[in-house]
Amino acid sequence: MTGAVGIAVGAAGGTVLVIAAIDLFITVFNYDGFNFLASRLHGVLWAVVRTSSRPLPKAKRASYLSVGSAGMLPLTLLWWLGLEVTGFALMYLPGLASGEFAAQNRTLLGAGGAFYLSGGDLTSLTFGDLVARSAVYRALLDLETVIGLATFTIGLTYVIAAFEALGALNQLHGRVRRHAISPNQPASILARHFLRGRAEGISSLVQSLVEDLADYDDALRRYPVVFYFHTRQAERSVPMIYAALGQLIELLRFGLPTSQEVTQDPYVLALEDQYTITGERLLRSFVGPPPAPAQQQMAPRRFAAAYAAHQEPGVRAFASLRAEAAEATGLALSDDPASPELYKQYVEWEAFHTRRDAVEQRLRRALCYDEEAAVGHPG
Repeated sequence: MTGAVGIAVGAAGGTVLVIAAIDLFITVFNYDGFNFLASRLHGVLWAVVRTSSRPLPKAKRASYLSVGSAGMLPLTLLWWLGLEVTGFALMYLPGLASGEFAAQNRTLLGAGGAFYLSGGDLTSLTFGDLVARSAVYRALLDLETVIGLATFTIGLTYVIAAFEALGALNQLHGRVRRHAISPNQPASILARHFLRGRAEGISSLVQSLVEDLADYDDALRRYPVVFYFHTRQAERSVPMIYAALGQLIELLRFGLPTSQEVTQDPYVLALEDQYTITGERLLRSFVGPPPAPAQQQMAPRRFAAAYAAHQEPGVRAFASLRAEAAEATGLALSDDPASPELYKQYVEWEAFHTRRDAVEQRLRRALCYDEEAAVGHPG
């Protein structure tokens, strides 16, 4: 190996090492959630897991997806270690070719020996059959050992932190489950929290949901790999929890008359805002692109006629939401189809529901929950 070629190979190894260090630092330590290589690796790994799971039966596929998604974390650690082994191996290669190492076997003085030396030194499992003669290469070997130990420590910390980040999602599911008669029917939350037509304790519940959802959104920002975690219990999955929260917001904000104070409760409004923020993050970072722009709004007269006659799919769905909210709360809703307030609620609901439905469907496809029944509807 000539001097120019050796320098180029060593420089390439240094470049790979710098890339590994940057990716490790950004993935683990950057609080603002910037992405470099690891997040792209996660997308590729999940695509491989999804594709390879398709021939399996439904029950076995769920288990396979669960194990495969969890395996993405140790594979991320192996990715960083692999880059470091490759980087140092390329830096050792010119020295092996030029006699800077003493070898017990001459077959080690090549590319295979470089990777053998680098892998053994990174893991502190060397056998002494390759020994550096120069101070420069001895220093590189010492540096690799230190970097390897640091990567193992930092990587394991990242794995533990990513699993802990799933706690926010579990808290969301647990809170909805504890307060709902049926977890897949968010209207049952209203049934438990409306006594004699008056909301009791709903504000404190929604406040807790806002905090849990904000924690999950923060976890998505800092540890994007948690998005791909697949659970065999569909009711604990991201699409189902997202749908349940969206249905609850629709019931509270648009299913009840505006005369009900809960429709303008600060925490209900905050939950709607945080839900929108999280939905935007899911679209932007995981399941995009954004949905197509909404169609032109229905005119007030057309809405009034359709609401009175239960015509047109969107209006029927809105009327069904109002009926579900009335049944759950025990309130007698006497909706006037020509009411400007009712029309305004419909317009706001339609925009919210259209986006919620688009994100939910994309989540189901992306995370392989296509066959599960939607929240609020029979399976």
